[in-house]
Amino acid sequence: RRIEVKIGVSFVSTEQARASIERETKHADFDEVRRRAALAWEQTLSKIKVEGGTKDERNIFYTALYRSHYMPHDVTGENVWWQSDEPHYEDFYAIWDTFRTVHPLLTLIQPTRQRDMVRSLIDTYKHTGWLPDARIAGANGMVQGGSNADVVIADAFVKGLKGIDYETAYQGMVKNAETDSPRAAYEGREVGEYKERGFISMKHERSASRTMEYAYNDFCLAQVAKGLGKTDDAKKYLARSKNWMNLWDAETKSIRPRRADGSWMTPYDKTKLYMLDSPTFTWMSAPYYEGSGYQYSTYIPHDVAGLINKTGGDESFVKWLDMFFGAIKSDEALRPEGLYTQGNEPDILAAFLYLHAGRADRMHERVRGVMAKEYRTGRGGLPGNDDAGTMSSWYVWNAVGLYPNAGQDFYYIGSPVFTRSVIELEGNRAFTIEAANTTAKNMYVQAATLEGKPLDRLWLTHAEISRGGKLVLQMSDKPSSWSTAKRPPSMSIQ
Repeated sequence: RRIEVKIGVSFVSTEQARASIERETKHADFDEVRRRAALAWEQTLSKIKVEGGTKDERNIFYTALYRSHYMPHDVTGENVWWQSDEPHYEDFYAIWDTFRTVHPLLTLIQPTRQRDMVRSLIDTYKHTGWLPDARIAGANGMVQGGSNADVVIADAFVKGLKGIDYETAYQGMVKNAETDSPRAAYEGREVGEYKERGFISMKHERSASRTMEYAYNDFCLAQVAKGLGKTDDAKKYLARSKNWMNLWDAETKSIRPRRADGSWMTPYDKTKLYMLDSPTFTWMSAPYYEGSGYQYSTYIPHDVAGLINKTGGDESFVKWLDMFFGAIKSDEALRPEGLYTQGNEPDILAAFLYLHAGRADRMHERVRGVMAKEYRTGRGGLPGNDDAGTMSSWYVWNAVGLYPNAGQDFYYIGSPVFTRSVIELEGNRAFTIEAANTTAKNMYVQAATLEGKPLDRLWLTHAEISRGGKLVLQMSDKPSSWSTAKRPPSMSIQ
């Protein structure tokens, strides 16, 4: 005998579980429910249509696009923690991971869903007192670095996502920036010493990595303040976003932890993962969270030009990055393959920093190399824990030839593996990227046009993409000097 069972789940009540069954499966048997689910996923995965590439690359791409959608979960109507009519999402696990690639992707291809996620974060602030950096099963989860809901909100704000109470969001961001959290391990920041000294000293956990993230959180806050007409606040937080410089050590060319008296951490090795390689520190007490000093030195998303200046200019900076990626040897005890780690978040923006030094060819080589080496079909096909779709959405972006600088309104132009990618946008618009002659060897962009007009820069604004149009890239097997004169936005050159 064939038996059909319908199961409903609710956080609220048995009655609501029954109502869900009735709503979702009325006049529908198993095959119909399955058909509806397949159709829903087909519509979701059709948000980006690609042509060309290998069969494996297409399989990896659509698997990655699928994985970019499965967290956090929409539990609107099932909020048992407080009464609210706002959308509710649970299991932001965790924003420290997903703000970099997942949320910018959803902003572009699922703006309604992303809007509701931001509204859920704001509603959580209204009812718990803090914007969460992670939220897991009804509780604000561990803060790994800064207050990175700030980045998610800023990303939505500068890209013009509508239907969000940005004034209330701004209040939550300011609280993060100005108020010492009594539970800094789970929500908010520890800002007393940061505001006084301009950095967090080693008497606090994760001192160097949190200083770096706080500086970028402040930049994001400045962006929202400026857009809301809060000019004095914008100036204040923009100035604070330079605090990363207070940990820059010219001798080691890296972000270096400092003690409470201002002295440098000694002995110090910028290549060392102190959380793993030192008996002095635990996982959380190390000066860097899940990374080394070299890795965190690449995390200055708002001021890459300032970082280039600190390393001695374009040529020195390119050499500095080449050593980081293991492309050239160093006198220091670098690992043979370099220090870049695709399987974790702190340095996944690093390859795109080459563009700020006018070396798109280096970025092409690094990104294509990572995609070919770290992403495969079958078991072990990801470079590490997917972190709620972060690693998968990194692949999605790079496969189509774009990459976001989260919290800012521009995208780097990369090296697409597909000859044609069509990104479906709101309002029956689409943005198309064509790279007719791209191959594993033809990875270098020689020239570009946007809407038929020559493009002489290495990035696009969100407005240019969101209104729809066509980007055409001419690819070759040889590097070129295309667009080396114009550099992507950076605080130090604005």
